[in-house]
Amino acid sequence: MIENRKETRTTVKDDVIIFDSENGQTIGKLLNISPNGMGIRGEVKLFPGEEREFILNLKKAIFGVKKIYLSAQCIWCRDNNGEAPYISGFEFVDVTVESANLILGFILEQGSS
Repeated sequence: MIENRKETRTTVKDDVIIFDSENGQTIGKLLNISPNGMGIRGEVKLFPGEEREFILNLKKAIFGVKKIYLSAQCIWCRDNNGEAPYISGFEFVDVTVESANLILGFILEQGSS
């Protein structure tokens, strides 16, 4: 498989559950993250080109915050053949300065433990 990522992703050590912010549906667990995107493993089939609003529910607060609100576009989705049926790759869109800082803080925290 050809690697198309613009940046290296940090593997997430904590169980970070991701929810759809519009309907509260559990989407899955965060696998990895970079300043520009994330990988998700979950039960929900997502479609390339689809844009969603997510809430990342953090185990530990970053700068006093335990939830990160993000918009992201699905780049790819495939069957996992394992623990959960699907793995999806997302690129963040319209990231606020606050969310960007929280993402960077979370990445630093995950890399330092």
